[in-house]
Amino acid sequence: MRLPIPQIACVLHLGAIALMALTGYIPLLLGGAPHGYTLLVHGGGAAFYLLTLGLIAVVYSGADNLTLPTRLTLALLLWSGIATAATMILAMTNLAATDGQRLLIAIHRWSSIPATLSGIVFSMIGLMVLRPKPQHEGVNP
Repeated sequence: MRLPIPQIACVLHLGAIALMALTGYIPLLLGGAPHGYTLLVHGGGAAFYLLTLGLIAVVYSGADNLTLPTRLTLALLLWSGIATAATMILAMTNLAATDGQRLLIAIHRWSSIPATLSGIVFSMIGLMVLRPKPQHEGVNP
């Protein structure tokens, strides 16, 4: 029996989204910003998020059973996920002045919203709708 790699990728991605949402959105909703251990876990979880994002990109890049809305959701997930990660990586360097870093952090916050929502939608589609094609061993069509 083969492991259902697409479903495993979706479950891992949902876990990464949950970790990033808990450590990113909850402090913002409470009126502050992530700091201390929350920021440490958020930064560490970013590596796991990017790993699962790459896994989804590789697993579903050649899938021929994706409908147009599913393809658009995947594209939104990948582009907004890349934008979210790239803005924070740039904000941690000294390439941008203070105003530029504030702008990058604002872009990071706003691009994380479509990344989160499209990630949840695509992962749920991947778990419920997209099924791997059954492999018949030893049968020649």
